[in-house]
Amino acid sequence: MILRLMETASADPATVPLTPQDLTKREYFGHEIPYEGRLSWSLPAREIINFVRACDFFPFHSPWGHPQTILGTMSGAQEIGVVKACLTGERCDRSPGIVGEFVGPGVKIACGDEWVIVNKLKVEGRYVNSADVLKPESRLSNGS
Repeated sequence: MILRLMETASADPATVPLTPQDLTKREYFGHEIPYEGRLSWSLPAREIINFVRACDFFPFHSPWGHPQTILGTMSGAQEIGVVKACLTGERCDRSPGIVGEFVGPGVKIACGDEWVIVNKLKVEGRYVNSADVLKPESRLSNGS
């Protein structure tokens, strides 16, 4: 299709239709890290997944790092990065940030509207399966 477009454009540029841009729908995305690099579990699941994906530059280093969340533990709070996550499509009636059941190496986490599965985390500089760190009924809070 691209080849055909290039051939048409070089032979007769006027035949390539022009579509004006609707300037009221344009958006600007600056260099800032979305949400200041912090996950808010009360957001819709799709926004959370898109944020995690936007920070995933694999196999390259992410200039933003991974979205951060806080795991409350008996000894305090531990900041962890969410590396890989996916949608489930399953409605959720739990409080945002509650850890649900295990799904293979992943764990379900409650979001504002549905469960997401978090598969990979970065904890203390190491990449780990989330099931090795998160336990059902524990709670993740905004990474702030």
